[in-house]
Amino acid sequence: MPSGRCSSAGSQILISVNCLLSRGIIIEEYPDDTPYPSCLVSGTVNGRPLHAVMAYNNVDREAIVITAYEPDTDVWSDNFTRRRS
Repeated sequence: MPSGRCSSAGSQILISVNCLLSRGIIIEEYPDDTPYPSCLVSGTVNGRPLHAVMAYNNVDREAIVITAYEPDTDVWSDNFTRRRS
């Protein structure tokens, strides 16, 4: 049965994503996503590159994190803001 507490690793992930969303830059926008438009945010947290996809519900004024991940160097440019061709 779940204890209702976040693990320290889980807490660190939340802190990292929160930091990214407050300091990162939007590198891609997906205005046609449903049920809410979303975007891809890129940044560096504690020296590690990080991406997060988030949506924003204007009606309820809430941000929704869809996923967060460390970008793959084979897919992304050196600064992780553009996809390699």
